[in-house]
This record gives sequence, structure tokens and C-alpha cells, in this order.
Amino acid sequence: MDAVGVGATREEEHPYRYHRFTTRLMLADLRFSDRAPKPGAPFPAFDLATIDGGRLRSEELIGRPFVVIPGSLTCPMTASAAGGLRELYEALGTDVTFISVYAREAHPGEQVPQPQNLDAKVARAAELAVRDRYRWHVAVDDLEGTLHRRLDAKPNAAYVVDAQGRLAFRSLWASDAQALRRALEAVARGEHPKRRTSRAMTMPMMRALPWIDAIVSRAGPSASRDLWRAAAPMALMGKLGRRWRRSPSAP
Repeated sequence: MDAVGVGATREEEHPYRYHRFTTRLMLADLRFSDRAPKPGAPFPAFDLATIDGGRLRSEELIGRPFVVIPGSLTCPMTASAAGGLRELYEALGTDVTFISVYAREAHPGEQVPQPQNLDAKVARAAELAVRDRYRWHVAVDDLEGTLHRRLDAKPNAAYVVDAQGRLAFRSLWASDAQALRRALEAVARGEHPKRRTSRAMTMPMMRALPWIDAIVSRAGPSASRDLWRAAAPMALMGKLGRRWRRSPSAP
């Protein structure tokens, strides 16, 4: 595995810990950039704090497949993916290690701003784990998102890594449950997934619609305003989609 270090990637054109969601950020979220890790390449090494006070090191995972999923409290995609991930964990968690990584807030606002220190990030990650009922490892990237940026800083992608530590599959959205399941089943058998990248957009976005307004509104009024300014059609669909949500509780 290639080691992650400070300055491992060039500085992004916008600050990593941004305070306002913009159209530019939204467009970047919709595709893997040329800097994104490619299937077949070594997965970036990591040494991350966990919400239980321990450390999670990639070197200790060699010999067993694992999947890494970045997320945050203010990301509707994270919320919408939780139920499907729980189902996958129930089916495949004995063969594949699941790891959620709290990265940065997708839609920061007055009520849920970007964390300003590691302790705040750990607390935010613990809150996310409770809300979405994670039963697997929950880790926290460092303050400047060293691992997250090495992974192209997508808000809720999924990265499946084989037992040799190489990226076997990547999905732009963790809620693309069908493609993710096939990839996890393949690495659990010691095989290469037939499909190495998923850029599916329609179904993940449809799954997120009932969550958009509720999740972004909880972050604060400025987060809602920023979403309307940056992506008015998405904000409108979120308002309309909220009525489809089955329950007012968390996923």
C-alpha cells in the first residue's frame, strides 16, 4: 500500500474544510477525477482514530477484504445508504471488514459546522454511528482529510479492497447497493469483480430524495440556503421528496 502523508496530494482549488456548499463542489461530487485511485492500484495506507478510542491501521487488515465508506452527518447520501449497508453487513460482514470513515460535513451550517479539532470529529463520528446504527468499524480521518483527499474526497463513495490491499472496486455512491453487493461477494470469494467502477447516478439520487431536505435542514438555515443557491433543482426535489419518507426517524 502507498503511505498517506501530509501533502500527499496537491492542494484543492477550494479549502478542504469548506464552510459553504457550492455548485463547484456539487459538480466535483458527480464524477471521479483523474486523481482518484484506480482499480488494481494499491489502496492508500491509513492509521485512523476510531470512536472507541483505538486505532485502525490498514496494515493490520492485509489478508482479508475490506470496504471503506466515507460519510458525514449532513450528507443525504450517507443517510440514504445506511439501510442498504446494514443489509450488506448482515450478509457479508463475516467475510469482509466494513469501515465507515467520518470525513467532513457535506452541507455544513450553523447547527452542524465543520469540526475544528480531532476530538470534535470523533464526537461527530460517534453521533453518525448511533444515528445510522452502524455495527462495524467507525474511524475518523485527520483534520485535513488526508485519506479522504487521497480517495478523491467524495462525500459517500465506497471502495472495496481485496485481501492483498489493492482497490478492487469503487462506487461513486455507497447506496448503489446492487453493484456493491456483487463486488463484495466477489472479493469474499477471492475473485476480481467483473465490474470495477460504478458511476450510477439515477437510483442513488432517487434513494436520497426523501432525505435531502431533512438532513440539510438539520445542519442549519445557511446550509439550506447554500443548497438552493448551488443546486436549486436538487433542493426542490428534496422538498417534494420529503413526503415519500416512510418515517421521521433516522435511517
